[in-house]
Amino acid sequence: MQNQNTLSKLITFVIVLLLALVFRLIPHIPNFSPQIVLAIYLASFLNKRELFFAVLLLMVIVDSIHGFAANYSAFGSWTFFTYTATLIISFASYASKISASRWTFVLAAILSSLGFWLWTNIESWGFSGMYEHSAQGFIKCYLLALPFLGYSLLAGVFWSVIIVASQKFLAKKNTFIGINSLISK
Repeated sequence: MQNQNTLSKLITFVIVLLLALVFRLIPHIPNFSPQIVLAIYLASFLNKRELFFAVLLLMVIVDSIHGFAANYSAFGSWTFFTYTATLIISFASYASKISASRWTFVLAAILSSLGFWLWTNIESWGFSGMYEHSAQGFIKCYLLALPFLGYSLLAGVFWSVIIVASQKFLAKKNTFIGINSLISK
């Protein structure tokens, strides 16, 4: 049974990695990728140690391939803020026992998108050189980032609804290896 659960986790991680990579590489609306929702999803069935390494590995692989494909540096001053935000989101989801088979998953995606936007825009304000380091520059940074928040919120709802609906469908059909163990946490 342990081997089947490990195999289920590995297969699911590979699927999540492929989804993250495909939807990062194809042209899309800014901030409309599923990375935040996928980090929440991984928290629904991995233990803490697996979660840390899976989220970090997912981000490094996807960013490296995307950076290579788009011909730009995959890592920069934004890396710390993006990676810590995603790890915090995944661990908060783990601690909250967010289940991918429940509609609270959608709420978690919305709140996570907001938290991600709040945290990562500190980097834009503080390190991008685009804004003066003053209260006015700080406010300008967040005001100009509002469209990205909107895209992120839409993506959170869109991708989380797809995951919840998929989990419900797969649980009903019991078509995925070990699906009951994955969604009953």
